[in-house]
Amino acid sequence: MARVPDRSVEVALNFNSFMEMDEAIRDSYIDQIYRTAAPGALFYNVNRRQKAMTRQDGRKFENNPLLYPYRPSDRILEWQTDECQESCRSELFRSPHTSFSISRIAQIGPAS
Repeated sequence: MARVPDRSVEVALNFNSFMEMDEAIRDSYIDQIYRTAAPGALFYNVNRRQKAMTRQDGRKFENNPLLYPYRPSDRILEWQTDECQESCRSELFRSPHTSFSISRIAQIGPAS
């Protein structure tokens, strides 16, 4: 299987999939984004908080987009609640099933 070369991708997009991944798989996915991102590449992701996700071994964890393993060298262009997700999910799932979705756009800094 061919690998994507290091530092070769200009834009990485992720919408609503980190919240469905085991913590280790999610973190590996994010590591691959950083490995393949060219300096200055954009990383745009929108994900929703899941309070009680299950790891592959059955243990629970909180999948919170505020706590993903982003790099401190990122230049944040946007970090806010995602109005579209909030609005759509609020209509579909009335309180207490509110949604907490984060939209984050970052310019990836130099590799550390």
